[in-house]
Amino acid sequence: FQAIPTNPLNGGIATIPYDEAEQLGYTKFDFLNNSVYEGVKNEKHLIELRDREPPWEYLEEKLIANNLAHVNSDAKFALVKKMKPKSVEELAIVIFRNDTDDDRVQKRMEICKEIFTKYTSTIIEVHSKGNSSLEKALYLIHLGDWVSWFLSELNKVDAMEIDVINHLKSELAKV
Repeated sequence: FQAIPTNPLNGGIATIPYDEAEQLGYTKFDFLNNSVYEGVKNEKHLIELRDREPPWEYLEEKLIANNLAHVNSDAKFALVKKMKPKSVEELAIVIFRNDTDDDRVQKRMEICKEIFTKYTSTIIEVHSKGNSSLEKALYLIHLGDWVSWFLSELNKVDAMEIDVINHLKSELAKV
């Protein structure tokens, strides 16, 4: 990660808009909120949770799957429900990479790859293309969207179904 300016008035959170971050030479991505750790009691408990085999059948429950960052669309849910994975070995890991990322990010990705090889033999690295951080990010987003569409066609899942997106928009409109 890059050291970026933060706002001390909001607890040190970075609040640089995307276009300004780009002008300053930063790459900005959104990540999951740390609230996913609310139920974790301590480090030992976190390690126990990490090492426990998840209840794979939960992925077949739409309410649960919709709350998972990587399965939260109807097309992805239908695909996971159809495939019914019962282990990490049945899944593939796709790592989106930028050759221009900070050395610490590069090292982190290499360490992650080593960890992933313990759980699955299918690790695919995709390197971005482009002249700017924005071009590289858009390249990976575009490629990811097309691969998702192709896989949905291959598995006969409707990639254009957007009920979840419409629901999100309607809920956000209430705020």
